[in-house]
Amino acid sequence: MTGKQQGNVRTKRALVIFGVLVALGIAACDVERKDRAQVGGSESQGMRTVAAAPAPSVEPGAVVPVSDPQPVEPPVVERRLPENVTYSDAEKVFRSGDYAGAALLFEAYAQRRPENPWGHYMLGISLWRAGDHEGAAAALRRTLEVDSTHTKGLLNLARVLLEQGKASDALEYAEKVVTLEPESGQGWRVLGNAHADLGMVDEAVSDYRRALVLDHRDAWTMNNLGLLMIREGRYEEALPPLARATELRPDVAVFQNNLGVALERTGHLAEAVVAFRAALDANPDYAKARVSLERVEPKVAQTTSPEPLDLTRLAGTFAEEIERWKQMAQEEQEQQKTVGPETVMGEVTGQDG
Repeated sequence: MTGKQQGNVRTKRALVIFGVLVALGIAACDVERKDRAQVGGSESQGMRTVAAAPAPSVEPGAVVPVSDPQPVEPPVVERRLPENVTYSDAEKVFRSGDYAGAALLFEAYAQRRPENPWGHYMLGISLWRAGDHEGAAAALRRTLEVDSTHTKGLLNLARVLLEQGKASDALEYAEKVVTLEPESGQGWRVLGNAHADLGMVDEAVSDYRRALVLDHRDAWTMNNLGLLMIREGRYEEALPPLARATELRPDVAVFQNNLGVALERTGHLAEAVVAFRAALDANPDYAKARVSLERVEPKVAQTTSPEPLDLTRLAGTFAEEIERWKQMAQEEQEQQKTVGPETVMGEVTGQDG
Protein backbone atom coordinates (compact mmCIF):
# COMPACT_ATOMS: atom_id res chain seq x y z
CA MET A 1 0.00 0.00 0.00
CA THR A 2 1.32 3.40 -0.96
CA GLY A 3 1.75 6.12 1.61
CA LYS A 4 -1.17 7.99 0.10
CA GLN A 5 -3.46 4.99 0.50
CA GLN A 6 -2.39 4.48 4.11
CA GLY A 7 -3.23 8.12 4.86
CA ASN A 8 -6.69 7.72 3.40
CA VAL A 9 -7.33 4.65 5.57
CA ARG A 10 -6.29 6.50 8.71
CA THR A 11 -8.53 9.40 7.75
CA LYS A 12 -11.54 7.09 7.28
CA ARG A 13 -10.87 5.41 10.63
CA ALA A 14 -10.74 8.79 12.37
CA LEU A 15 -14.02 9.84 10.79
CA VAL A 16 -15.70 6.62 11.94
CA ILE A 17 -14.42 6.99 15.49
CA PHE A 18 -15.53 10.63 15.59
CA GLY A 19 -18.99 9.67 14.38
CA VAL A 20 -19.33 7.04 17.13
CA LEU A 21 -18.26 9.53 19.79
CA VAL A 22 -20.74 12.11 18.56
CA ALA A 23 -23.56 9.58 18.67
CA LEU A 24 -22.68 8.58 22.20
CA GLY A 25 -22.65 12.20 23.28
CA ILE A 26 -26.11 12.81 21.92
CA ALA A 27 -27.46 9.75 23.76
CA ALA A 28 -25.94 10.90 27.03
CA CYS A 29 -27.56 14.31 26.68
CA ASP A 30 -30.95 12.67 26.09
CA VAL A 31 -30.59 10.62 29.25
CA GLU A 32 -29.58 13.68 31.24
CA ARG A 33 -32.53 15.66 29.96
CA LYS A 34 -34.89 12.84 30.90
CA ASP A 35 -33.45 12.70 34.43
CA ARG A 36 -33.87 16.39 34.95
CA ALA A 37 -37.43 16.28 33.74
CA GLN A 38 -38.20 13.65 36.32
CA VAL A 39 -36.79 15.60 39.28
CA GLY A 40 -37.75 19.06 38.12
CA GLY A 41 -34.23 20.30 37.29
CA SER A 42 -33.38 22.98 34.69
CA GLU A 43 -31.03 22.92 31.70
CA SER A 44 -29.13 25.93 33.05
CA GLN A 45 -27.89 24.04 36.17
CA GLY A 46 -24.93 22.70 34.20
CA MET A 47 -24.70 19.55 36.39
CA ARG A 48 -26.39 16.23 36.21
CA THR A 49 -29.05 15.95 38.92
CA VAL A 50 -29.57 12.55 40.63
CA ALA A 51 -33.18 11.45 40.94
CA ALA A 52 -34.50 11.89 44.54
CA ALA A 53 -36.45 9.20 46.44
CA PRO A 54 -40.21 9.87 46.81
CA ALA A 55 -41.29 11.37 50.17
CA PRO A 56 -42.87 8.89 52.66
CA SER A 57 -46.65 8.96 52.73
CA VAL A 58 -46.76 8.75 56.57
CA GLU A 59 -44.70 10.06 59.44
CA PRO A 60 -41.40 8.13 59.85
CA GLY A 61 -42.33 7.07 63.39
CA ALA A 62 -45.57 5.55 62.15
CA VAL A 63 -44.00 3.37 59.46
CA VAL A 64 -44.42 -0.32 60.23
CA PRO A 65 -41.41 -2.40 59.09
CA VAL A 66 -42.27 -4.74 56.31
CA SER A 67 -40.88 -7.66 58.29
CA ASP A 68 -43.26 -7.07 61.24
CA PRO A 69 -46.54 -8.97 61.11
CA GLN A 70 -49.58 -6.78 60.83
CA PRO A 71 -51.98 -7.01 63.84
CA VAL A 72 -54.93 -9.21 63.15
CA GLU A 73 -58.18 -8.66 65.01
CA PRO A 74 -59.28 -11.85 66.79
CA PRO A 75 -62.50 -13.29 65.49
CA VAL A 76 -65.58 -12.26 67.43
CA VAL A 77 -66.94 -15.31 69.18
CA GLU A 78 -70.60 -15.08 70.06
CA ARG A 79 -71.09 -15.73 73.76
CA ARG A 80 -74.08 -17.95 74.22
CA LEU A 81 -75.62 -18.58 77.63
CA PRO A 82 -77.35 -21.82 78.50
CA GLU A 83 -81.08 -21.83 77.93
CA ASN A 84 -83.90 -22.66 80.34
CA VAL A 85 -81.63 -22.63 83.41
CA THR A 86 -83.48 -22.91 86.71
CA TYR A 87 -82.40 -21.41 90.02
CA SER A 88 -82.00 -24.93 91.37
CA ASP A 89 -79.66 -25.89 88.52
CA ALA A 90 -77.37 -22.95 89.22
CA GLU A 91 -77.51 -23.42 92.97
CA LYS A 92 -76.34 -27.05 92.68
CA VAL A 93 -73.27 -25.95 90.73
CA PHE A 94 -72.58 -23.23 93.28
CA ARG A 95 -72.74 -25.70 96.15
CA SER A 96 -70.30 -27.97 94.33
CA GLY A 97 -67.68 -25.21 94.52
CA ASP A 98 -67.60 -24.42 90.79
CA TYR A 99 -68.19 -20.70 91.23
CA ALA A 100 -67.27 -19.70 87.67
CA GLY A 101 -69.71 -22.28 86.32
CA ALA A 102 -72.35 -21.14 88.78
CA ALA A 103 -71.85 -17.54 87.68
CA LEU A 104 -72.56 -18.53 84.07
CA LEU A 105 -75.77 -20.30 85.05
CA PHE A 106 -76.97 -17.55 87.39
CA GLU A 107 -76.30 -14.98 84.65
CA ALA A 108 -78.51 -16.97 82.30
CA TYR A 109 -81.17 -17.29 84.99
CA ALA A 110 -81.01 -13.57 85.83
CA GLN A 111 -81.50 -12.66 82.17
CA ARG A 112 -84.53 -14.92 81.98
CA ARG A 113 -85.96 -13.74 85.31
CA PRO A 114 -84.64 -10.18 85.81
CA GLU A 115 -87.42 -9.36 88.28
CA ASN A 116 -86.07 -11.87 90.82
CA PRO A 117 -83.42 -10.16 93.01
CA TRP A 118 -82.04 -13.52 94.18
CA GLY A 119 -80.78 -14.38 90.71
CA HIS A 120 -78.70 -11.19 90.57
CA TYR A 121 -77.63 -11.72 94.18
CA MET A 122 -76.34 -15.25 93.61
CA LEU A 123 -74.63 -14.11 90.40
CA GLY A 124 -72.80 -11.51 92.49
CA ILE A 125 -71.82 -14.02 95.18
CA SER A 126 -70.61 -16.51 92.55
CA LEU A 127 -68.49 -13.89 90.82
CA TRP A 128 -67.10 -12.76 94.18
CA ARG A 129 -66.11 -16.31 95.07
CA ALA A 130 -64.56 -16.66 91.62
CA GLY A 131 -62.41 -13.57 92.25
CA ASP A 132 -64.24 -11.08 90.01
CA HIS A 133 -64.86 -8.18 92.39
CA GLU A 134 -65.97 -5.71 89.72
CA GLY A 135 -68.50 -8.14 88.27
CA ALA A 136 -69.71 -9.05 91.75
CA ALA A 137 -70.27 -5.42 92.72
CA ALA A 138 -72.20 -4.78 89.50
CA ALA A 139 -74.46 -7.81 90.04
CA LEU A 140 -75.13 -6.90 93.67
CA ARG A 141 -76.03 -3.35 92.64
CA ARG A 142 -78.53 -4.82 90.17
CA THR A 143 -79.97 -6.79 93.10
CA LEU A 144 -80.59 -3.51 94.91
CA GLU A 145 -82.13 -1.96 91.80
CA VAL A 146 -84.76 -4.69 91.93
CA ASP A 147 -85.11 -4.61 95.75
CA SER A 148 -83.51 -1.71 97.60
CA THR A 149 -84.23 -3.40 100.96
CA HIS A 150 -82.39 -6.62 100.12
CA THR A 151 -80.24 -6.74 103.27
CA LYS A 152 -78.03 -9.62 102.13
CA GLY A 153 -77.31 -7.71 98.93
CA LEU A 154 -76.47 -4.60 100.93
CA LEU A 155 -74.29 -6.52 103.38
CA ASN A 156 -72.26 -8.41 100.81
CA LEU A 157 -71.89 -5.43 98.52
CA ALA A 158 -70.31 -3.63 101.48
CA ARG A 159 -67.96 -6.58 101.98
CA VAL A 160 -66.94 -6.62 98.31
CA LEU A 161 -66.27 -2.89 98.38
CA LEU A 162 -64.16 -3.26 101.53
CA GLU A 163 -62.02 -5.88 99.79
CA GLN A 164 -61.60 -3.41 96.94
CA GLY A 165 -60.37 -0.75 99.36
CA LYS A 166 -63.51 1.37 98.95
CA ALA A 167 -64.39 1.84 102.61
CA SER A 168 -66.33 5.07 102.08
CA ASP A 169 -68.68 3.38 99.61
CA ALA A 170 -68.97 0.32 101.85
CA LEU A 171 -69.93 2.47 104.82
CA GLU A 172 -73.08 3.69 103.05
CA TYR A 173 -74.37 0.16 102.44
CA ALA A 174 -73.42 -1.13 105.91
CA GLU A 175 -75.34 1.73 107.51
CA LYS A 176 -78.41 0.78 105.48
CA VAL A 177 -78.14 -2.80 106.77
CA VAL A 178 -78.22 -1.82 110.46
CA THR A 179 -81.01 0.66 109.75
CA LEU A 180 -83.14 -2.06 108.16
CA GLU A 181 -82.07 -4.79 110.59
CA PRO A 182 -80.73 -3.29 113.84
CA GLU A 183 -80.53 -6.80 115.32
CA SER A 184 -78.08 -7.98 112.66
CA GLY A 185 -74.78 -8.79 114.34
CA GLN A 186 -73.12 -9.25 110.96
CA GLY A 187 -74.35 -5.83 109.90
CA TRP A 188 -72.73 -4.18 112.92
CA ARG A 189 -69.53 -6.15 112.33
CA VAL A 190 -69.27 -5.03 108.69
CA LEU A 191 -70.08 -1.46 109.74
CA GLY A 192 -67.26 -1.74 112.27
CA ASN A 193 -64.92 -2.95 109.51
CA ALA A 194 -65.78 0.07 107.40
CA HIS A 195 -65.24 2.49 110.28
CA ALA A 196 -61.93 0.76 111.12
CA ASP A 197 -60.67 1.08 107.54
CA LEU A 198 -61.60 4.76 107.59
CA GLY A 199 -59.62 5.31 110.81
CA MET A 200 -62.75 5.92 112.88
CA VAL A 201 -61.56 3.83 115.83
CA ASP A 202 -64.12 4.80 118.48
CA GLU A 203 -67.00 4.18 116.08
CA ALA A 204 -65.53 0.82 115.07
CA VAL A 205 -65.11 -0.30 118.69
CA SER A 206 -68.73 0.69 119.41
CA ASP A 207 -69.93 -1.27 116.36
CA TYR A 208 -67.99 -4.38 117.37
CA ARG A 209 -69.39 -4.20 120.89
CA ARG A 210 -72.95 -4.01 119.55
CA ALA A 211 -72.25 -7.01 117.32
CA LEU A 212 -71.01 -9.00 120.33
CA VAL A 213 -73.98 -7.99 122.45
CA LEU A 214 -76.18 -9.50 119.73
CA ASP A 215 -74.00 -12.61 119.37
CA HIS A 216 -71.61 -13.22 122.24
CA ARG A 217 -69.93 -16.10 120.37
CA ASP A 218 -69.12 -14.16 117.20
CA ALA A 219 -65.42 -15.08 116.92
CA TRP A 220 -64.91 -13.03 113.74
CA THR A 221 -65.97 -9.84 115.50
CA MET A 222 -63.62 -10.66 118.37
CA ASN A 223 -60.80 -11.17 115.88
CA ASN A 224 -61.57 -7.90 114.11
CA LEU A 225 -61.63 -6.02 117.42
CA GLY A 226 -58.28 -7.54 118.37
CA LEU A 227 -56.84 -6.72 114.96
CA LEU A 228 -57.96 -3.10 115.30
CA MET A 229 -56.17 -2.88 118.66
CA ILE A 230 -52.99 -4.28 117.05
CA ARG A 231 -53.17 -1.69 114.29
CA GLU A 232 -53.53 1.01 116.91
CA GLY A 233 -50.54 -0.30 118.89
CA ARG A 234 -52.76 -1.28 121.84
CA TYR A 235 -51.37 -4.79 122.10
CA GLU A 236 -52.44 -5.54 125.66
CA GLU A 237 -56.05 -4.68 124.74
CA ALA A 238 -55.83 -6.99 121.73
CA LEU A 239 -55.08 -10.08 123.82
CA PRO A 240 -58.47 -10.74 125.53
CA PRO A 241 -60.68 -10.73 122.39
CA LEU A 242 -58.12 -12.75 120.43
CA ALA A 243 -57.73 -15.26 123.27
CA ARG A 244 -61.51 -15.73 123.30
CA ALA A 245 -61.69 -15.97 119.47
CA THR A 246 -59.07 -18.74 119.38
CA GLU A 247 -60.79 -20.50 122.25
CA LEU A 248 -64.05 -20.58 120.28
CA ARG A 249 -62.43 -21.29 116.88
CA PRO A 250 -58.97 -22.83 117.32
CA ASP A 251 -59.10 -24.10 113.73
CA VAL A 252 -58.99 -20.63 112.12
CA ALA A 253 -55.41 -19.80 111.15
CA VAL A 254 -56.01 -16.05 110.96
CA PHE A 255 -57.16 -15.90 114.58
CA GLN A 256 -54.11 -17.83 115.81
CA ASN A 257 -51.74 -15.69 113.77
CA ASN A 258 -53.20 -12.43 115.10
CA LEU A 259 -53.00 -13.76 118.64
CA GLY A 260 -49.35 -14.64 117.99
CA VAL A 261 -48.63 -11.10 116.81
CA ALA A 262 -50.20 -9.59 119.95
CA LEU A 263 -48.27 -12.01 122.16
CA GLU A 264 -45.01 -11.21 120.42
CA ARG A 265 -45.54 -7.47 120.73
CA THR A 266 -46.22 -7.82 124.47
CA GLY A 267 -43.06 -9.86 124.99
CA HIS A 268 -44.68 -13.27 125.48
CA LEU A 269 -42.51 -15.02 122.91
CA ALA A 270 -43.00 -18.61 124.08
CA GLU A 271 -46.80 -18.22 123.90
CA ALA A 272 -46.42 -16.50 120.50
CA VAL A 273 -44.54 -19.52 119.16
CA VAL A 274 -47.41 -21.76 120.29
CA ALA A 275 -49.93 -19.53 118.51
CA PHE A 276 -47.95 -19.40 115.26
CA ARG A 277 -47.61 -23.19 115.30
CA ALA A 278 -51.35 -23.50 115.84
CA ALA A 279 -51.91 -21.25 112.81
CA LEU A 280 -49.74 -23.53 110.69
CA ASP A 281 -51.54 -26.60 112.04
CA ALA A 282 -54.79 -25.05 110.84
CA ASN A 283 -53.28 -23.98 107.50
CA PRO A 284 -49.81 -25.31 106.58
CA ASP A 285 -49.62 -22.86 103.66
CA TYR A 286 -50.11 -19.76 105.81
CA ALA A 287 -46.95 -17.83 104.87
CA LYS A 288 -47.33 -15.03 107.43
CA ALA A 289 -47.41 -17.46 110.33
CA ARG A 290 -44.40 -19.38 108.99
CA VAL A 291 -42.34 -16.20 108.63
CA SER A 292 -43.33 -15.07 112.13
CA LEU A 293 -42.48 -18.45 113.62
CA GLU A 294 -39.04 -18.42 111.99
CA ARG A 295 -38.44 -14.93 113.37
CA VAL A 296 -39.66 -15.49 116.92
CA GLU A 297 -38.67 -19.07 117.74
CA PRO A 298 -34.88 -18.42 117.88
CA LYS A 299 -35.44 -15.52 120.27
CA VAL A 300 -37.20 -17.58 122.94
CA ALA A 301 -34.00 -19.02 124.42
CA GLN A 302 -32.21 -15.67 124.16
CA THR A 303 -34.83 -13.49 125.79
CA THR A 304 -36.13 -13.33 129.33
CA SER A 305 -39.90 -13.62 129.01
CA PRO A 306 -42.39 -12.21 131.51
CA GLU A 307 -44.52 -14.46 133.66
CA PRO A 308 -46.42 -17.11 131.66
CA LEU A 309 -49.71 -15.78 130.35
CA ASP A 310 -52.94 -17.60 131.14
CA LEU A 311 -54.85 -17.24 127.87
CA THR A 312 -57.79 -19.22 129.21
CA ARG A 313 -58.22 -16.68 131.99
CA LEU A 314 -58.01 -13.82 129.47
CA ALA A 315 -60.65 -15.46 127.29
CA GLY A 316 -62.94 -15.86 130.30
CA THR A 317 -62.40 -12.24 131.28
CA PHE A 318 -63.46 -11.10 127.83
CA ALA A 319 -66.57 -13.30 127.90
CA GLU A 320 -67.52 -11.64 131.19
CA GLU A 321 -66.92 -8.23 129.60
CA ILE A 322 -69.41 -9.03 126.86
CA GLU A 323 -71.99 -9.94 129.50
CA ARG A 324 -71.49 -6.51 131.10
CA TRP A 325 -72.00 -4.86 127.72
CA LYS A 326 -75.24 -6.82 127.30
CA GLN A 327 -76.43 -5.69 130.72
CA MET A 328 -75.63 -2.07 129.89
CA ALA A 329 -77.50 -2.35 126.58
CA GLN A 330 -80.56 -3.74 128.32
CA GLU A 331 -80.50 -0.94 130.84
CA GLU A 332 -80.29 1.63 128.05
CA GLN A 333 -83.29 0.04 126.34
CA GLU A 334 -85.29 0.19 129.57
CA GLN A 335 -84.43 3.85 129.99
CA GLN A 336 -85.57 4.59 126.45
CA LYS A 337 -88.90 2.88 127.13
CA THR A 338 -89.52 5.05 130.19
CA VAL A 339 -88.82 8.30 128.33
CA GLY A 340 -92.05 9.83 126.99
CA PRO A 341 -92.29 11.30 123.51
CA GLU A 342 -92.63 14.83 124.91
CA THR A 343 -89.31 14.51 126.73
CA VAL A 344 -87.60 13.13 123.67
CA MET A 345 -88.97 15.95 121.54
CA GLY A 346 -87.73 18.48 124.05
CA GLU A 347 -84.26 16.99 124.02
CA VAL A 348 -84.11 16.97 120.24
CA THR A 349 -85.41 20.47 119.63
CA GLY A 350 -84.04 22.16 122.73
CA GLN A 351 -87.55 22.98 123.99
CA ASP A 352 -88.13 22.95 127.75
CA GLY A 353 -91.67 21.50 127.48
